Amino acid sequence: MNLLTYTPVEDQGSAEAAFEGRLIGESSDQYLYGEDANGGRVGIVFPEGTTLSLDDEEVILPDGTRIPINTEVSLTGGYSEDPGSTVPERPFEEYFYING
Repeated sequence: MNLLTYTPVEDQGSAEAAFEGRLIGESSDQYLYGEDANGGRVGIVFPEGTTLSLDDEEVILPDGTRIPINTEVSLTGGYSEDPGSTVPERPFEEYFYING
């Protein structure tokens, strides 16, 4: 399982959108993604420096915040159609960038 990441830009401010749903990642998934209450999927894009815990049960943001995988989450950030990373194929039609 891989993380989609972006490099935060200083003085960019913070996006005000919210994603509420499940953060999903199984060993068979190429990337972590979010699934909303209607079953819609969005790629979740994390700030550069984000890592997975050793047991792949949590995402650890650069500031040390831990987000459990395969649970309900409420995240702040913004939506985009750009995956923000160099990926061979666009795995999702929409992406949610977590505030960094």
